[in-house]
Amino acid sequence: ALANVALTYLSLPIINVIYNQNMILVIAKLFGVQSFAYLDFVVPAFIMLISIIQETLSFAFIESELPKLGITGEEKEIPFLNEIIGLVGSLMALVCFLTRPSLFSTFALFFTVFALFFAVYTVTKTAVNKQFKLLIIDGIITVISFVLFGVFYQYIIVPYALITLNIYFDLIILVSLVNYSLTKIRK
Repeated sequence: ALANVALTYLSLPIINVIYNQNMILVIAKLFGVQSFAYLDFVVPAFIMLISIIQETLSFAFIESELPKLGITGEEKEIPFLNEIIGLVGSLMALVCFLTRPSLFSTFALFFTVFALFFAVYTVTKTAVNKQFKLLIIDGIITVISFVLFGVFYQYIIVPYALITLNIYFDLIILVSLVNYSLTKIRK
C-alpha cells in the first residue's frame, strides 16, 4: 500500500502536465469539499485509504484466482506481525501529533489510517476464525471507544481530533494480542 501511495503521488504531477488537471481538486469537487479548510490535512490520509482499498481488492482477487491456475500457497503467518505493525502505525501517529501538531498533523492522520487498516484486519480475522467471545469484546470496545472519542473530541482542535480514533484501533489490536497470548498459554 505504501508503494501505491508513492506511485499515486508520482502520478499527480504527470496527470497535471498531460491533462492540465489538478486531480486532488477534481476529486475534492466531486465530493463537494473543495472549500474545506483542512483539505491539505486530509488528502494524504485519503490517498492512503484509497491505496489500502486497492491493495485489499487486488489481494482478494488474486487469492481467489490462484487455485484456478493450480497454484496453492501455504500461508505461514508470523504471530503478532499485523498487530505489531498496527500498533507501530498508531504509535507513529501519536509521536507525530505530540512533537509538532501543526507540522506533523498530516503524517499523524496518515498513520491513523494505517492503523485503521490493521485494526479492521484484526477484527476480520477474528470473525473469520469464528471467535465469537472476542467479537463480543470488540463490540464492547467499539461502544467504549466511541464514547471516549466523543469526550476527547471536544477538547482537541478540529483537524487533530480524528487522531483520537487511535484509541479504538489500539484497544482492538491489544485485545487481539492478549487473546492470542492467552490462547498460546492455555495450549
